[in-house]
Amino acid sequence: MYGIIADGITRVKREMSKSYSGGAHVQEALPVRPSKETFPIEESHLRALHGFAASNPIYHGSFRQDIAGAECTIYEGDINEYWLGSIKHGTSCQPFYPTWLASAYVLAAAARGFGCTELVDIGSGDGRIAFCAALLGMRAHSIEIDDSLVGLQKEVEASTGTNFGPVCMDALTADYGGMDISRPAFAVGGLPQMGGEMLAEGLLEKIKNCGGSIMSEAVVILAGEGDSSGPAARRGRRGGAGGLGGWEPVMAKYGLSARRVISLPTVWTFDQDKETPYIFAGFAGSSGASGVETSNT
Repeated sequence: MYGIIADGITRVKREMSKSYSGGAHVQEALPVRPSKETFPIEESHLRALHGFAASNPIYHGSFRQDIAGAECTIYEGDINEYWLGSIKHGTSCQPFYPTWLASAYVLAAAARGFGCTELVDIGSGDGRIAFCAALLGMRAHSIEIDDSLVGLQKEVEASTGTNFGPVCMDALTADYGGMDISRPAFAVGGLPQMGGEMLAEGLLEKIKNCGGSIMSEAVVILAGEGDSSGPAARRGRRGGAGGLGGWEPVMAKYGLSARRVISLPTVWTFDQDKETPYIFAGFAGSSGASGVETSNT
């Protein structure tokens, strides 16, 4: 199911990027209605995604447009205020840049497909991945260091009636062992070449220290670099949707094995013809690490 959604939203993004003439700082598309062929999502979940966008202050307007055979709502916004706030903290590892809402839904659905019952979003920004996890029946923890972004999340939580657990906390000092989690997915909100390595390594050290079921059952979701000519590739790493997006050294250091790579639209790849590869990994020998599949366009 989520593979079809990933393919569908990727086609929408690529077509939209060719025709978009607006001047918004950020923009994304979300289909208006479900489709068995291109967007097989529960109608109530799709309504909730639109509700998230409508109540999110980063968006200042929207309009309808037919894109790649689907009627979509285009949401336009500006994240400059929150971007600046997100880098004011000394231990902030990654400025705020969101993935697309449909992409966040795919990530949460894939985590649930791996049997995860909780999702911990590390550096969660506006909380969209944790929000989608809660929609899908997972227990969500949304950890964000910037208080203004946590305030935004609480506004969205109150408006939508969906509890996705926003907490203002430094992810590098969080006590993951005390969260009462047993089969977690950890979504790391940072690219490897933009400070994400520090965030990921701090998290992975803590997971290893927890040991037990948290380590053996954990799935770690890493956002990779999709451009094979980008910084990670220039440092001798394999970029692109077919590789591991610059995460090879960290994965080797902590004994992580890739299980699936899903390429999805994000705000920072809107003007590119490649998407962001998200790597789903588990510790070697655990139930979250066996084989690797590469999904979608």
